Amino acid sequence: MKENVVDEIYNLVIASSDFVTEIEAANEEFISMFKNMEKRQSNLITQVVGINEKYGSVVDLVAKRKKPIIGGISTAFQSLLVSYSINTDRFLDDTESSLEKHSAKTKKAVDNMINNFNETVKVWGEKSDN
Repeated sequence: MKENVVDEIYNLVIASSDFVTEIEAANEEFISMFKNMEKRQSNLITQVVGINEKYGSVVDLVAKRKKPIIGGISTAFQSLLVSYSINTDRFLDDTESSLEKHSAKTKKAVDNMINNFNETVKVWGEKSDN
């Protein structure tokens, strides 16, 4: 009987040690995931700042409902559909509508990302408490 108890205690110690190793590995994976998330967030912020720097003037045109100065129209504007080049108000309306839809989709996607992360953390906490 002593041998069985010793064997079981020894097996418990080995299983416990293996579990600690798994927890440490999981922590390393979590650290890696969080670093990747931070990099991804930084990249997203860089993209949005770049978009704002590059296209802020277009957004200002739409927001202020200004028509482009004819002499300052880019070649891209000149190659627009005839309906847009004839009616810049329509072009600005459609642009504004598209940007508003993109803004709403972006907000929804960011909210989903935050909610999914928070829910995952909550579930993880509940499971580890049990």
